[in-house]
Amino acid sequence: MNAKQIKNFTLKQYTPEHIETCVSLFFDVFTSAPFNFQIPKNNMRRYLTDISNTPGFKGYLYFSGYRLVGLCFGTVLSYFQTTTYDIKEIAITKQLQGEGVGKGFLGEIEKDLDATGVKAITLSTQKTIRAFEFYEKNGFTISEQTVYMSKPL
Repeated sequence: MNAKQIKNFTLKQYTPEHIETCVSLFFDVFTSAPFNFQIPKNNMRRYLTDISNTPGFKGYLYFSGYRLVGLCFGTVLSYFQTTTYDIKEIAITKQLQGEGVGKGFLGEIEKDLDATGVKAITLSTQKTIRAFEFYEKNGFTISEQTVYMSKPL
């Protein structure tokens, strides 16, 4: 299957009834190359549920017919002068990666967010993975003012 064979994609809002389908997609994407994470499905379910329970949560699902092919979990944040959408997780089924489906999905998300007054999308990613190039191709830039920091405990 490739994106050229599929004509109709549908953007839907996430609801808790979708959790198992989202866990399956997330599991398939992140337990295979290039990620190869060894994470039990229960941990992924808890992680996605935690994100969905965050204040300001807004989740998007992308369907081809009845088949879930993409998910995006994030939060809408209102700052002093603007409102942003911070992507926590985004995934496209492995079979459709590199076929333009992610670009279409992101475009639909942007239209929906723009219609609700969101002014920018933010996210964190690693520079060494393919997603970094995807984000750059889709208009994301490295912030000159913000730094992601961590401290081991």
